[in-house]
Amino acid sequence: MSRFFDLVTKPAREMGGYEPGVPARSVAPEPHLIRLDSNENPLGPSPRAIEAMRRALAEAHAYPDNDCSALTTKLSILHVIPAEQILVTAGSTGMLSLLCHTLLAPGLNAVTSKKSFIVSGMAVSSCIGLAVLVPEVWQAIEQHEVKPGMNELQADFAIGIGLLGSSNGSADKTLNYPNGGKPITINFRDGKAAEIRPGSPS
Repeated sequence: MSRFFDLVTKPAREMGGYEPGVPARSVAPEPHLIRLDSNENPLGPSPRAIEAMRRALAEAHAYPDNDCSALTTKLSILHVIPAEQILVTAGSTGMLSLLCHTLLAPGLNAVTSKKSFIVSGMAVSSCIGLAVLVPEVWQAIEQHEVKPGMNELQADFAIGIGLLGSSNGSADKTLNYPNGGKPITINFRDGKAAEIRPGSPS
């Protein structure tokens, strides 16, 4: 193990790399192949986009505008929303990375599924680790069922938001779920569903 590798955080070492389903383009790409998994445009780049890039080359010596001020102003006018509510990033990858580094910290985790966008897990892992919905939990959520061991957020995904009944702290509490007229009461211990029972109609 190299000294540099020792300095890399454990989540970053374990997150692995991206393995595309289709190998990258070869030196002689197949003209009939359209890589939809890579968001390729079958029509090719817009001539207007190419012209805009050529114009931008004339200012390549200047420091870039990280706030994308001109674009932000136009988007603000077009969508009639304040410019401070607009954030321009280099695709969804840039957005996810920025959100993770801004919002996540030890104890503030993210929930995703194993089949979601691969960068979601990589971005979270590079910050604080990853909370992944295991297949059994994800299947239960899709079927609107609550299982022992689910955390509060997973239970909310499955049957809706619960109403606080009693609490001995953030990790130990009782929540009452209306559940579409079929009420359920769940006791959480250490942040996990420990007891699930029919609730009383309100």
